[in-house]
Amino acid sequence: MNLFKIICTGIFFIIFLYIRGLSYEFSDTERKIIEVTTEYRLQMIDSDKSEDERDKIIDALIKECKLFIEKYPDHSLAYIELATAYQDKKDYKMAEELLEKVLDLEKGETAKSLKFRAVSYKNLAFNYTRKTYDISKLEELENLISKADDIIEKAIDEFKERLQKQPELIREIEKNIDSLKEAKDYISEEAEYVKQKLAEKASKKRLLKTNLQELTAEERIEAIEKRLLKIRQALAIFYSDVDFKRTPDSLGELVPEYLDFLPPGDWDYDPETLEIKSKSHPDL
Repeated sequence: MNLFKIICTGIFFIIFLYIRGLSYEFSDTERKIIEVTTEYRLQMIDSDKSEDERDKIIDALIKECKLFIEKYPDHSLAYIELATAYQDKKDYKMAEELLEKVLDLEKGETAKSLKFRAVSYKNLAFNYTRKTYDISKLEELENLISKADDIIEKAIDEFKERLQKQPELIREIEKNIDSLKEAKDYISEEAEYVKQKLAEKASKKRLLKTNLQELTAEERIEAIEKRLLKIRQALAIFYSDVDFKRTPDSLGELVPEYLDFLPPGDWDYDPETLEIKSKSHPDL
């Protein structure tokens, strides 16, 4: 199971355990929702499931949540579960609409309303952090994390105001604030992880594309090694793909089918043997 699945599943169980910690008693309907959705979630994290099987489970979960909403249109838990399922499908817009619906439904001043508002705020923030796994630029990451932080800050401010208005629920409100702060810390950790991956990707791209003269001596060696490896792999695939095992007359033939671009370098290529070397570093 890849890291994205693990993280998404982790987010679900964080929210699930948080909901289970509510101080009020669940209704029979809410217990049924938890029972059904948990069953589907446990199927989703099965490492033996293929992507297609996982998608079918998500679709079945969405169908179940919609049935609950048809029967019980005022039950926020069904909307939250449906939003989480849409997040699994990467339909973040639909997830956001559903979570906004919960915030609209839960405008009361009961412990139940407070808890579901907090959960919805957290899930709205996670809606942005999940998008970070599909981005390619650091600027996009910073924008998404900023939006997630804004949601959590807005929620914390709302609950701090409630401390003054609803002193009888001070314990519940403080628990919600602590939970929101934990979500903020989690978002920061996710941001650092994605930032690290983007930096690694940028470094790899730099070593493959940058003019060798612009690199340090140490970077130049690493860059030549990586570029030679990439070209040699492409040559091997080319040779195994074409009829009669023909070798390419020039490295340019590898682009674009076998290479997106030809890594720059002082290459010495022999079409007869498929050997390729760097003229300045023939030992690599």
